Amino acid sequence: MMCIRCRWTPENVEGSFLENDILLSRQEMTQFSTPISDHRNEIIDVPGATDDQIRELLAFHNKAWGASRTPAHWRWEYQDFLPEKAVVAVARKDGRIIGTQCAMPVPMKVEGRVVLSGKSENTLLLPEFRGLGIMEDLYEFMVEECKVRGLRFLWGFTDAERAFRRFGFFVHPVVEIWSRPGFDLATGLVSRWREPRAISRRVLSMGKAGVDFFRTLPRFLSNDSGLGAESIPVSQLVAGESGERGGILHRGPASVVGQELSDGFLEWRVSRHPFLQYTARKIHDAHGEAGFSLVSLHQKKAALSYWEGTDEGNLKGLLVNFVQMSQFKNAQLTVLTNSGRDDHPMRRDLLLRQGFRPTHCTNLVIRDLSEILTGTLLEPTGWLLNGLWTEGYAL
Repeated sequence: MMCIRCRWTPENVEGSFLENDILLSRQEMTQFSTPISDHRNEIIDVPGATDDQIRELLAFHNKAWGASRTPAHWRWEYQDFLPEKAVVAVARKDGRIIGTQCAMPVPMKVEGRVVLSGKSENTLLLPEFRGLGIMEDLYEFMVEECKVRGLRFLWGFTDAERAFRRFGFFVHPVVEIWSRPGFDLATGLVSRWREPRAISRRVLSMGKAGVDFFRTLPRFLSNDSGLGAESIPVSQLVAGESGERGGILHRGPASVVGQELSDGFLEWRVSRHPFLQYTARKIHDAHGEAGFSLVSLHQKKAALSYWEGTDEGNLKGLLVNFVQMSQFKNAQLTVLTNSGRDDHPMRRDLLLRQGFRPTHCTNLVIRDLSEILTGTLLEPTGWLLNGLWTEGYAL
């Protein structure tokens, strides 16, 4: 069977089939151990995507994942920031969507240079079509479009280690989610009971939440001090105290790879998120600004999304401030860390002392598209991972 590739636009203009892609797909047939089905790959025109196209994509994802994403969320994710660089690829069979693979454009600093990366998103193939080479074919189809649009490398977080190795990614099991309960136990128990899984699993989850709550209860009465951390408007993170773009949030620690937190990116990512609410905090020492943090809030869950300071004391002050400000109003507190960072042992000790425990570990996956990531750049040691890399996006 032949897999035909095309670029899709709202008008479905004549001539959208690419002869070279058709020839390439015939050659690629030999790369798979099982036959490729007679599906058809398409690229959605993101800036011109219609309401019908968006609703079709959301219906596909929401049904498969039991989610309730809205058109406003999709438009924020793909159309509100660099939409001409976003890539949304779908596989169809008999006219219906059977798989998707997308890449969101994210500016990154790589050893001081700003380059455009792509966050791997919406990796989904219906179960009945797995094992036919369709997902591998769709991913490579998307990768070629990413190259055309100037994305230099791809990255993402996933538990699907074997699949992403097949997609050509380096896989690093360094992403840790640390959690502790908040004082609002009732909300936490209700949310676990409403989870879409078996009753026995829900009951076990509720029991664990109760145990964690009473284990952490002494922490609610902790006398630890926030060491002078203060709340500030999120807009102040765009500039340092002098009014120039020189604050720690922009510089960050000495890192190899980190997000480029430009004015436009922060405005989109933080100020205009469709359902996460962000607050910002900063801390001073004798030399001036010594650390910043961002906290996201959603449905009684608080996350320390960004957490950087000049030394251990400032990091502790920001963490304690986060706990003190969040624990009584929320059911759960979380922090995402990179266990491959040099300072992770110190961060781990700070989290443990505040009652946090690692509750989930997953993989950072990296694929270079332009030979910009070589040697140590493919290792996670200098990757400045935090909640801004993943929270509030799709699955």
